[in-house]
This record gives sequence, structure tokens and C-alpha cells, in this order.
Amino acid sequence: MSRNEWRELNRKSPALEELSDLLRAADIHPRAGRPDNFRSLGSVRRKVADIASQHPSYSGKPTRGGSHDKPVLLEFIANTSQMQAEAASIREGLRSNGRMLPIELDVDHGVLEADEGQELFVQHLRRD
Repeated sequence: MSRNEWRELNRKSPALEELSDLLRAADIHPRAGRPDNFRSLGSVRRKVADIASQHPSYSGKPTRGGSHDKPVLLEFIANTSQMQAEAASIREGLRSNGRMLPIELDVDHGVLEADEGQELFVQHLRRD
């Protein structure tokens, strides 16, 4: 979106189609039980519009969107080059192996703990 000047993507945008295809092909969510419209052009376009409407320069009425839309957008604005690099890494991971992060995992089967109310990063290991 930063490359689209923080505007929503046109329904016929190649970038929208590419993103929808990438998300549909990703091995993030189980394929069994996915509805036909899973990560469709319309749903991806709506999410892009939700994020665009949270931008500080947006002059219309913001959509409701999700609770993470604005914080992620503001982080992206504050650290654009770093966030673009992370987004490129995620896209590459999805293209190459269908996973979000193209990294090797050193799995420690210990217990993860956090104080109540703190955020906890959890990563699942799935074996095929």
C-alpha cells in the first residue's frame, strides 16, 4: 500500500490479484473447509481499504476494520523501509514454501511463559 500512496487498490489492479492469489495459495490456514471466497479479490480489497482509511491523511470516514490495522499502519509509516523489507521477506516466504517466514527454526520444546496481559509470540510447528 505504501507504494500505492496509501490508497485502496482498484478492483482490476494486478497488485490486488497477485496478493489475493498469494494469500489463497499460502499454507497458513488448512485448505479443508475454506469457503470459496477465502482471500478473494473482494475480501483482500476490503482489508486494503480498511487499512487505507486509517491513514492520517485520509479525509473520509474511516472503516471499522480490525484492531490491528491502525497500529500496524503507523509502524509502517514510522519505519517504512524496514517494514517494506519485512513485507518482501514474508512475500518471498509465501512464494517459496507457502509459509510466512522463510527461516530455519531451532525448536526448543520448553514452556513459553508470559505475565498475564502481556503479548506472547507463539509459533506453531506443523509436520506433514
